[in-house]
Amino acid sequence: MNTPRVWIDCTDTYRRGTRTGIQRVVRNLVSHGQEVDLGCRPAIFGGATTRSQLWYAVDWDPRDQARRGPGRETRFAPQQAPGLGGRVKRLVFGIARAIRTALKPLRIGEWAIDWLRRRRLDSSYRRIAFQTDDILLLPDAMWDYQTMPDYAALRKQGGKVVLVIHDLIPIEFPRFVHPMSARWFQRWLDETVPHVDGIVAVSRTVRDTVRSYLDRGDRGKRRDTPRIESFAMGVELAESRSGGDVRQAVRAAEGAYLTISTLEPRKNHVLLLDAFERVWQRFPETRLCIVGQEGWLVDDLVARIRTHPKLGRELLWFEDLTDTELAWLYRHGKALVFPSLAEGYGLPIAEALLNGLTVVASDTPIHREVAGEFAVYFDAVDSGSLAGLVEAWEAGAPVRHVSDTSTYRATPWHDSALGLLAQCRRITAQSSAEPTR
Repeated sequence: MNTPRVWIDCTDTYRRGTRTGIQRVVRNLVSHGQEVDLGCRPAIFGGATTRSQLWYAVDWDPRDQARRGPGRETRFAPQQAPGLGGRVKRLVFGIARAIRTALKPLRIGEWAIDWLRRRRLDSSYRRIAFQTDDILLLPDAMWDYQTMPDYAALRKQGGKVVLVIHDLIPIEFPRFVHPMSARWFQRWLDETVPHVDGIVAVSRTVRDTVRSYLDRGDRGKRRDTPRIESFAMGVELAESRSGGDVRQAVRAAEGAYLTISTLEPRKNHVLLLDAFERVWQRFPETRLCIVGQEGWLVDDLVARIRTHPKLGRELLWFEDLTDTELAWLYRHGKALVFPSLAEGYGLPIAEALLNGLTVVASDTPIHREVAGEFAVYFDAVDSGSLAGLVEAWEAGAPVRHVSDTSTYRATPWHDSALGLLAQCRRITAQSSAEPTR
């Protein structure tokens, strides 16, 4: 019997060209999936017509600089611009989002986007003719798309669908996202789950959260609740191995406390700054380096950073680091401070430990799962808890006992991709004996 092919959805990552969070995971799964399994290929969703769903195979390895993907897809978030230009840009963005939302029930936007995407196809895109037992693996951020793929139709043709869930933050912590984004995410999840053969979470914590969510109310009474597992996430900065330049501005952050994440409410940068304001009163030369792009609902935070009197000296902010530069900071920083309130995994924690960097993290179940005894923990809602740790360290007190980071063992992406693909085939093989839902 032939081994089922696995198509990895990379629609959002391929088109937008982004490289953080979920996109980092997708890039590694696509790269290493093709490396470890000849039957694994990347795929993008091309939209829907009245007659069919359009999926295309793409010739893409994210590690190949020449084939990094077009990155031309419209971004549904305003980019930072100063002064009047920035305000106008945010206004235009808001109007565009309102129009998009108003047209969504009429499907006009869907037809227009589908037509435009089909016009953009070139000879490197090959329409996928799904075969019986082919597996469509869904690790990318699909919930923000106008047109939802018809997974039920794919399964009726004999294909299988496995969904990767990174977190349920828009549902569990809706205050951390735009209200509309929370509604879209929940709708996408509720409409997708009944038509998948299995779910694989990025951590045991997320797996248990998903199970709890599906068991609530009448969701737990459905006969079509899929099998839910978790897999070992890969951890490595692949591109850092090939070398590359590290800008002098980045080298200036040597010996600084690092925090690495997109600027958004759940990442808790406000508490971080509050803590370091206290530290700077006693130790004014202590440096804090923020690494991450501006996200959403952080206008006040961004204004606070950009107007801070220490910006450019004891307070540094980088939005555009390469993997080489990020790896350099991991190796030359003083510690990673990770104050996040909610995570699906927390890759910076594992990446820091893998590079031998001390980790100081907020005390949450997922951080305990990822770092265990290798991190120092603090109260995520008490800036004094974090400030006290940093002050003690700056005063020369030893860090609270943690295990030697040199003994920390992470799963390489090669093994992670291999394990996930094997899980997909096990899950779908077991679902084959069940009646089509």
